[in-house]
Amino acid sequence: MGVLGVSLALFWYNLPRLFNAHPRKSNTIRALGLLSTLFASLIFTPYHDLLINLASVFGGIALLLTLLELLREQFNRLFLWGIGCIVLIGANTFIYHSSMGLIALPLLQKITFVCVLSWLSALVLANH
Repeated sequence: MGVLGVSLALFWYNLPRLFNAHPRKSNTIRALGLLSTLFASLIFTPYHDLLINLASVFGGIALLLTLLELLREQFNRLFLWGIGCIVLIGANTFIYHSSMGLIALPLLQKITFVCVLSWLSALVLANH
């Protein structure tokens, strides 16, 4: 979790370089992504559910702003891939909170993790 947290923090810090966004928007993406990473890195505490929800809210906003920038900059494949990641994240959230289909959640979480990390890696490569 420590390596993942540091890696995600570096990702969110550097991601705005991919865009020609207004500095305010870039700083917002950076700050919300870093806050999300901070909360997510503390999920091992007794406040797991609260921290997951906080990380989801801040990360979700950073993700939506990132998707808007990908669309604006015409990174269409990365945009569509990001939409797919959001759908998977939404499915995870729905199953977790509704308890419907809980048996599928562990596998879905792993698929989502691979999809999201692959997308993040593609964003990093696009940034170079």
